[in-house]
Amino acid sequence: MTVVLDLPPELERQLEAEALRRRQALPDCARTLIEERLAATPAAGQTITPVLHGAVGEYEGLPRGSVRELVALAASQGAPLCIDWDRLPTDPAPDEETGDEFLAWLREGRRDPDDNGRSGEP
Repeated sequence: MTVVLDLPPELERQLEAEALRRRQALPDCARTLIEERLAATPAAGQTITPVLHGAVGEYEGLPRGSVRELVALAASQGAPLCIDWDRLPTDPAPDEETGDEFLAWLREGRRDPDDNGRSGEP
């Protein structure tokens, strides 16, 4: 679908500034903003938890992408967009070993083979 918008000058300046901040082309930024707004709108009878913008400081200022851009980025990096939990390794299984056995396994995994057993305990 193609949409043509007649924006007031101030709103146009805000959109341009947001596109620059996100490092996106103007049409992509407009689409992303619409997607974000519609995703944050609950369906009839549903409620959502509000998102606190700026709540996580280390993410501020990072460029934001559209869903299409994020899917392409994940594919280019070989990153799955979903996880098959049944295929993940299950060791160590908490219900099959004691806490002491788990800690021994953890210490063994952290031991440097070149330190002759003098590694610091966790």
